[in-house]
Amino acid sequence: MHISEFGKICIENPYKAREIVTGALNTVSPGQYVSIESTAEGNSGYFFDMCERARRIQKMGQGLSKLDYNFWFFPRYEEPSYTLNDDKVEITEDMKGYFVSLYNEHNIFLTDAQKNRYAKKEEEQQEDMMREYPSTPDEAFNLAIKGAYFEKEITKAMKEGRMDKVEYDPALSVNTARDL
Repeated sequence: MHISEFGKICIENPYKAREIVTGALNTVSPGQYVSIESTAEGNSGYFFDMCERARRIQKMGQGLSKLDYNFWFFPRYEEPSYTLNDDKVEITEDMKGYFVSLYNEHNIFLTDAQKNRYAKKEEEQQEDMMREYPSTPDEAFNLAIKGAYFEKEITKAMKEGRMDKVEYDPALSVNTARDL
């Protein structure tokens, strides 16, 4: 079974996503194959949850059961054709900071040609860049939601590596406060 753009389905039509999970995926028997591919569309919904479970299993080094999903991520920087050899491309200070954070936090080294292409694509894609050309799975899923408050500011903070997941103890209470 192949399911395409499941992330988009989950966000735009959760009822259809639920039917895919409870209907189609329930027909899969051990030993059969399912491929689900999608651009990530935020950090909620069935697609996100399935990916997070698969990532957790991989991170813990557990073997997969015959009904577990294997997580695959194909980062843009591994695609050999995603380069632009052009000395006229302007790399902004923000973009330079983003490239430094990729290297420092994820050991991702980009060539000048890769940086050039990324910069030109970012001009075109703008706030959709991290969704369409993510460098890491976290970057793909942790997107500001279109129409959300502070979308541009949150996207900028993510590009600069100023956002991270923080482990917490569920036995302790957590208080949050927000002010728009």
